[in-house]
Amino acid sequence: MKSSGSDHRKAIDIPTGMRVSKRRPFCGIPNFPPPTPARPLGPGRHHDERRAEIADAVLAVVVELGLDGVSLTEVARRAGVSPGRVQHYFPAKQRLIEAAFDRGNEL
Repeated sequence: MKSSGSDHRKAIDIPTGMRVSKRRPFCGIPNFPPPTPARPLGPGRHHDERRAEIADAVLAVVVELGLDGVSLTEVARRAGVSPGRVQHYFPAKQRLIEAAFDRGNEL
């Protein structure tokens, strides 16, 4: 096979499906990017702030519509989050209302 001046820049397929540049000699270890540090497990840094925002939204709904007016969609709309996010922080409606009243007592 004749080589043109740019053949040395082509990548070859290795058995694992990884692509390795010919410019560096292949030593049996593919050119992996350096590992990125893993995100620590647990609540994010805005967890408490988001819970407080959702609790404030519940209080606003209770003031305007009463306890019967509290729904995930209404609370989510007022808090500016999705209903799934509200349910992530408060899996049960009772916990949602308890957190709102605890927040009201703090204010």
